[in-house]
Amino acid sequence: MVRFIGYKRNILPVKVLDSDGHGDTFTTAAGIYHAVDQGARVINLSLSLPGDSTVVQTAINYAAAHGAIVVSAVGNAGLLAPDYPAASPNVIGVTAVDATDVLAPFANRDASVTIAAPGVDIVGPTPDAGFALVTRAAQ
Repeated sequence: MVRFIGYKRNILPVKVLDSDGHGDTFTTAAGIYHAVDQGARVINLSLSLPGDSTVVQTAINYAAAHGAIVVSAVGNAGLLAPDYPAASPNVIGVTAVDATDVLAPFANRDASVTIAAPGVDIVGPTPDAGFALVTRAAQ
């Protein structure tokens, strides 16, 4: 648990992907249930699944029923539709913009996408627990 000094909020890290960024729907759903049961109010799913999943949707609905907000990445394939679970009900879909607030060329998009956040040339975590400038060329 990480506590931010000066804030009365905590971060509850729940690992649902392996070290290569792979996982499955059951582990993802279990992570959502665990977060909700631990009192999470916001659940960030920075991942995409290969398709709709009843087990994940049930977990998302459980989160919503318990007052938690679920946020998910919409995908990075430049498609005119968000990936799942961002495309599902009870999820806020987030797409990527550059430093000038222009939609990133690789970012998925459509009318259901709720919000955009910086996603080009940002500093982010690396698998070795460090940080690096993450760049993404237009596709």
